[in-house]
Amino acid sequence: ITGQTSSNNFPTQIPTQGNRAGSNDVFITKLKADGTGVEYSTYFGGSGSDLGRGIALDNAGNVYVAGITASSNLPTVNPFQATRAGSNDVFVAKLNAAGNTLLYSTYVGGSGDDQGLDIAVNKVDGTAVVTGITNSSDFDIQYAIDGTYGGNWDAFVTRLSADGGSLVASTYLGGAGDDRAEDVTLGDADNVFVVGRTTTGGLATTGAFRTGIQGWDAFVTELDFDATTQQQAYFTYVSGSSTDYGFGV
Repeated sequence: ITGQTSSNNFPTQIPTQGNRAGSNDVFITKLKADGTGVEYSTYFGGSGSDLGRGIALDNAGNVYVAGITASSNLPTVNPFQATRAGSNDVFVAKLNAAGNTLLYSTYVGGSGDDQGLDIAVNKVDGTAVVTGITNSSDFDIQYAIDGTYGGNWDAFVTRLSADGGSLVASTYLGGAGDDRAEDVTLGDADNVFVVGRTTTGGLATTGAFRTGIQGWDAFVTELDFDATTQQQAYFTYVSGSSTDYGFGV
């Protein structure tokens, strides 16, 4: 499990970081199978406020966490981006299966506000796909489906290499309205499914279940998304006549 703690006495076990460093730190904790104790538990953070929002495992039991950091001194290991670029940045961190080694940790973000809200992992090759929201016009883009910042909040989808040191692919998703990705998962063919909420019209592709927008609408999109393929299989709104938010997929 992951989340956020302001406790100085959060239970730790073989921690990679034994003490709270900021106003709020991320925690990463593995419970015993019967729930009676912890196998490992650690703080993760810098001197600012840090929040763990998404967590995933690969087949080896390595743990991947994504979230939001306002710390300029977040502990980094083999980072794609070594320093915080904006008011908040996304962070992505990977711990080994025993929970006692930080395998990589990196910032991801531009000069604005960037928030990592969920993560999914290719369980075989270890590439991590992170989604969330950004208002940075200089967010890191690579092999993009949508290479242009649309305004307000845009969703983003970013795939990191297995060692965390480079981008495999990264794209905006959005337009001139407010576009927020909330959750991501991977299909059996490594296709990427993202769900969220939007006020931007005109995003739906041919064959969409619903093409028109009616205010805040939920959306679902499927992407084929790596270094060789950048294709949006579909984008559809899912909505009624009032406010509709998509939070899980």
